[in-house]
Amino acid sequence: AQSPVTRTFDMLRTRLLQLLSKKGWTRIAITSPTHGCGKSFVAINLALALARLPSCRTVLMDLELRDPQLASLFGVADAPPMIEFLMGEQPMESHFRRIGRNLALALNGAPVARASELIQDPEFANALGALAEFLQPDIIILDTPPVLTSDEVISLTGQVDAVLLVVDGTRSTAQQIRAAEDLLEGRFPLLGVVMNRAQDRALTRAAPRRGH
Repeated sequence: AQSPVTRTFDMLRTRLLQLLSKKGWTRIAITSPTHGCGKSFVAINLALALARLPSCRTVLMDLELRDPQLASLFGVADAPPMIEFLMGEQPMESHFRRIGRNLALALNGAPVARASELIQDPEFANALGALAEFLQPDIIILDTPPVLTSDEVISLTGQVDAVLLVVDGTRSTAQQIRAAEDLLEGRFPLLGVVMNRAQDRALTRAAPRRGH
């Protein structure tokens, strides 16, 4: 039998895919107001849920460049530095790891000090375009930094189609959530707010915001 977490992410996957298909979107950033909200947990489980669909080729990319987490969460000790791929210094095929038939991981093995400047470099946009051309993914999930602690997410304006905001049901304040939504407004469509670690269940809400 499926676990409650698996069922929850399958439901989130289906709702998101319906909206993405309607809009023609493929690049989704996962962010949070602050650290510790579980956005990487959501990004991983959403990518795995998408990859369970035979017809959905999915890429999960670690853009938490200053403090990369996905490699350790997947138990990968030898992930190459993401900056080498993003700056065109290493061939793309050497940077991706496949899980099953439909999921490719772009992991990062070394922190990047000047992450915002890297994202705003024209080479970054070229790398994302080359990724899409090489892997032909249906969905690219980008695990990005918290929106209130750095400007990397804002620097992705024009590079991603929409954002999913992950908040912690036990620590995120209404003020933090509103501040995050205000920063995203006008820059990205907000797909929804995912409430993680709420007291009654692991993930309680993924509601599209009004106007999107």
